Amino acid sequence: MDRDTSLLLTERSYDNPDELKRNLRSNDKTKNYKLIRNMSSDDVRVFKNLEDNSFHITHRGTDNIKDVKTDVELALGQGDNSKDIQNRQQQTKLIVDKFKGRKITASGHSLGGYSITQTMTDPFIADNVSMVHTFNGASLPHIRTHKEVKHDLTDKIIHHRNDKDIVSLGHGLRSLKGMGKVIHYKSDTNNELKAHRLDFFKTNPKPVKVSPLKARLYAERKSIQIFKVPTPVLTGVATLSKFIRPVKRVKNGYM
Repeated sequence: MDRDTSLLLTERSYDNPDELKRNLRSNDKTKNYKLIRNMSSDDVRVFKNLEDNSFHITHRGTDNIKDVKTDVELALGQGDNSKDIQNRQQQTKLIVDKFKGRKITASGHSLGGYSITQTMTDPFIADNVSMVHTFNGASLPHIRTHKEVKHDLTDKIIHHRNDKDIVSLGHGLRSLKGMGKVIHYKSDTNNELKAHRLDFFKTNPKPVKVSPLKARLYAERKSIQIFKVPTPVLTGVATLSKFIRPVKRVKNGYM
């Protein structure tokens, strides 16, 4: 699937049910897609192309308080232990198992970019999903974002990022070996919040080269500006947090 169609379907992951169908029909690239409701949730949606019977899975980015909690877990290096991420991966596996043998592609923005990439570390999913596009997918400079994988995903995942986006800054450090290719695009703003928005990619931005050194210097500057400490301190916190027993949910609260 091409980048632009993936982008439009990723945008639909944020739609409420009333506007979703209308927005799909309003664009020539998505007018033949239909939401498979009984296999979709607020976080993970699957769309069927009625022309060629292919399927596209989207992972939504941060959109509510639950997602913010997951963002904090990622920042602390607890992505592997996040219940939200695990639920997204399990749902995606059910979808892929249901439609294996058909062409399946996927995409995600921000938190969704992280979760769909993490989901591709499952060999069964990776074998049955032909292409993934992420847009400003979460990848922080102070932690190794994803666990080691034995299957090379270089040709299956393309990470698209605004070169001023801080949420996807880890992609600029070339630390995700085997976890996809990265394309950087020249930002049209110095405002990090605007740089992270999905609609930036609808402006047909120009690809640019970003060296790991330049990305590292930018990461250090932003770390001190936002967190008041350099990235090695954040790395230490993230590393220590991995030894903390994850919080477990029970029916009546936490334990």
